[in-house]
Amino acid sequence: MSLVAATLAVVIAYVLAASARKTADGRWAWDVLVITQGVHPRASLSRLQLFFFTMVVLWVVVVVLTRTGELMVLPSGAVALLGIGVAGTAGGKATAIAKNRLGFDNWAWLVSKGWIKQSVERGSNTRKPEFSDLLRSRGELDISKFQLFVFSLVVGAALIYFVASSGDVSELRKFEISLEYLSLIGLSQAAYVGGKAVGPGKKADLDNKLTEVRTLETKFVTAVETSWSQYDSRGDGDLDAARSAAPEEYRTYRMRAKEAASMVGGFIGKVVSERKIEPSIPL
Repeated sequence: MSLVAATLAVVIAYVLAASARKTADGRWAWDVLVITQGVHPRASLSRLQLFFFTMVVLWVVVVVLTRTGELMVLPSGAVALLGIGVAGTAGGKATAIAKNRLGFDNWAWLVSKGWIKQSVERGSNTRKPEFSDLLRSRGELDISKFQLFVFSLVVGAALIYFVASSGDVSELRKFEISLEYLSLIGLSQAAYVGGKAVGPGKKADLDNKLTEVRTLETKFVTAVETSWSQYDSRGDGDLDAARSAAPEEYRTYRMRAKEAASMVGGFIGKVVSERKIEPSIPL
């Protein structure tokens, strides 16, 4: 009965997680890849690993509780597994934020210009995380991810098997995960997070480019306003008049804006129209 109770506890925990993570259409996310995905529409290995170890440890705790009526101290190896999972998730999240975050001002500028609706992620509202996301980086098999995935499964399964096959849960104290295995998982986790850190930060490059474009647009607007004030003319909000008032600033802005539009187009999978690239005009 203890094994049944532990399995039921895991199922209940899974349902709670599914209810807390909704899909794009508002439904409960029953797919574990969706439950554990990060802010981007891709499966996250570090978050999945932490979720898996959490469920394994929950199962073990309930088995021990139902057999003995008390919360036995967990083996140090099980605690270490959770610690590695937490560290990997935190490290991966910090790296992703540092390398892939658009500044709010730049994001708001993109939305106001009509270059994007909500996100610069291609198919961010429709793409579903895939199993291949767990093992691939930039289109190729990532050996550090593969190693982390395989040995996480092995160690988690070993803990479950030990508890399920043991007649005396007090033997749980004897369960040990060798330092070599923990080191292997820790090194795989470090290589995985490190790979994220040294990989190309395409969104960071876009963020820098957008900051440059916004600065050039401000210079253009300032130059137009200065020119119109000198001649006591507002140009009636006409683009041709604004271009004539500050031709050099306009050309510089357009050149950099087209570069930024090409970068955004690569992210969203469609071309930004020429009309949306034009700078703002003083009113």
